[in-house]
Amino acid sequence: MEFNLYTISLKGFLSRTYEIRYADEIIYRAKRSFFYKSVTLYDMEGEEIFKIVRNNAIFTISFRIIYHGEEYARIKSSGLFSAKLSISTEEDEFYEIKGKPFYRDFTIIKNAIEIAKVSRKPLAFRNRFGIAIQEGEDDELILAFVLVIEMLVHLRRAKSSG
Repeated sequence: MEFNLYTISLKGFLSRTYEIRYADEIIYRAKRSFFYKSVTLYDMEGEEIFKIVRNNAIFTISFRIIYHGEEYARIKSSGLFSAKLSISTEEDEFYEIKGKPFYRDFTIIKNAIEIAKVSRKPLAFRNRFGIAIQEGEDDELILAFVLVIEMLVHLRRAKSSG
């Protein structure tokens, strides 16, 4: 079984920009808005690939992935303290993200089959995430899921601190 390996690094200390590398070459950049209301992924020519938007809700945390101007996927957190996400796409595909405590390691499952592993280093700027995606899967969509994990971790941290 072959895997595509990616890393995501935070660029700068106070930056809102992420660099996504494949084979140590930057192939995407992602930029987040203030307060993690959205994250947008761009190719190296500056073309928007997708945008992740956080929904405004009181008791749940949920997101939408916008692809070419249309809603493509809906993501819902399965509890206030859980590191578990449920995802449904417009193509009737269902994904689940299961995380271990402290939001460090995640498994992405599609139709009950493991398709990606994600490792998060919370204090690292370079190589904050290491991602292994099974060949033949939608790498850009999986990378969007990883950026959702980053948004979720920061939102949960903000809720617990105040």
